[in-house]
Amino acid sequence: MGHVPPVSLDALEQQFRDWAPRLAPRCIRIIGGEPLLHPNIEQVIELFAKYWGTEVSPLNNIELVTNGMALNKMSARFFNLLERHNILLRVTLHHTSFHDKLHTFLDGVKSRKHVSDYTGASFIKYYHLENGKPHLFTSDSKQSFDSCNIKRLCHELVENKLYHCSVLAYFRKAHEYGIIDDPRVLEYAPATPDMDDDELHAWYRSDFSNICGVCPEHKPAVDVCKWSDATRVANVYLKDTHKRT
Repeated sequence: MGHVPPVSLDALEQQFRDWAPRLAPRCIRIIGGEPLLHPNIEQVIELFAKYWGTEVSPLNNIELVTNGMALNKMSARFFNLLERHNILLRVTLHHTSFHDKLHTFLDGVKSRKHVSDYTGASFIKYYHLENGKPHLFTSDSKQSFDSCNIKRLCHELVENKLYHCSVLAYFRKAHEYGIIDDPRVLEYAPATPDMDDDELHAWYRSDFSNICGVCPEHKPAVDVCKWSDATRVANVYLKDTHKRT
C-alpha cells in the first residue's frame, strides 16, 4: 500500500481471490510504502477483512503498519473499521519533530480505546551506500540466511506474486524503479498463482537460495538515535478484548 501508482481495489481483490484459498497465515500486515496514503484505504481494510479477517478464520491476525503521520486525517469510519474487524494499528514513531504531536493524538485514542506500552524498535540495514547510491551485499548465502531474523516469518505478496521475504520484494521493486541496478535480484523467482499445489509446496520449502547473498552475513542494526531521539512502536488495540496469539 502507499506506492505510486496505488494498487487498484480490483487488482487487490483479484490477488486475494487467487491466494486466500491457498494460504493460511497467522498474521497479515498491511504495509507500504505508507498504507494511509492509499486513496481508498477504508475499502482496502474491508477487502482484507473479507478474505483474511477473523470472520474468515479466528486464527488470523491483521495489523496495519503506519508511521502515523496521517492518522489525524483519518475519518471516524476508518477507526470504526479497524475496531469492527479487530485489526491492530501498529504505529512506528520515526520522526523526532513529530513525536509530541503523535503522542498527543495517540493519548486521545488511548482515552477511548487501548494503546499498548511503547516498545523499542531496531532496523536492519540491508544495503550499503557507495557515492550516495544503494548497493547490495556480496555475502556468503548460507551465512546470510542463517543469521536472517525474518526467514520463514515474513512472506510478502506484491503484485500477485509471493516472495519469501519483504527484502526480496523491495529489492525487485527498487530494481524496477532504477534505484538498484544489481541483476541478481532478477534471478529470484517468486511464487505465482498458476503454480499447482506440489510446485507451491516445493517453492515454500526452498527458502534458502543463492539470492540470500544480497543481504549482509551479519545483520547490523541501524543506530536510529543518530537521526531520531527514539524509534518506538505503539500497538493500538481498538478493542479492549483484542487477543493476540
